[in-house]
Amino acid sequence: MIDQAAELMKTILFIDFENVRDIALGALPADWHVLIFVGKSQHSIPFEITRDAQRFGERLEWIKIEGDGRNNLDFHLAFHLGRVSEICPAVEFLVLSKDKGFDPLIGHVVARGIKCERIERVDRGPRMAESGDPNFDKAFKLLSGVVKNGRPRKRKTLLAQVASFFQKKESAKEVERIVDLLVAKNLVAEAGNTLTYYF
Repeated sequence: MIDQAAELMKTILFIDFENVRDIALGALPADWHVLIFVGKSQHSIPFEITRDAQRFGERLEWIKIEGDGRNNLDFHLAFHLGRVSEICPAVEFLVLSKDKGFDPLIGHVVARGIKCERIERVDRGPRMAESGDPNFDKAFKLLSGVVKNGRPRKRKTLLAQVASFFQKKESAKEVERIVDLLVAKNLVAEAGNTLTYYF
């Protein structure tokens, strides 16, 4: 189904149903594509979830995990994330799971210029709207996809990471402007030569 509608997709949500079972599907935008990964030993789905899933039609897929084993669902989800990101590289990917073990994988995906983020709730609050500044928006989105404890702690390192987002094709002055804007918007604070992130 994803293969057939790839050009129409903007957001794909991967749900780790072993880890997060209280899912407010009704709160999701109706144009999202959803993949729900269900463990082999999970034999019942709450009525509310199946009811709310119906409105997505073919844009929602149930993926039942085969076999047993530690982290079996995680491996299946990682496989599908890699497969779909090849088909739809411009789509935003969200992984709904409280399992922080996904974070290194997501950091790896983000480092390759793919928008990806782990969230722990569907109602994660409003996300920052695009500012109309393409370079800033790109840097903010890619940096947002990096787990907080994996983000640069020093300004010099942050400048290098932002430059890498543009494959070093933007000038040092432009990279500096983007970092200054992150600070001006109170998204990043610098104190004692250490950075703190507020997103």
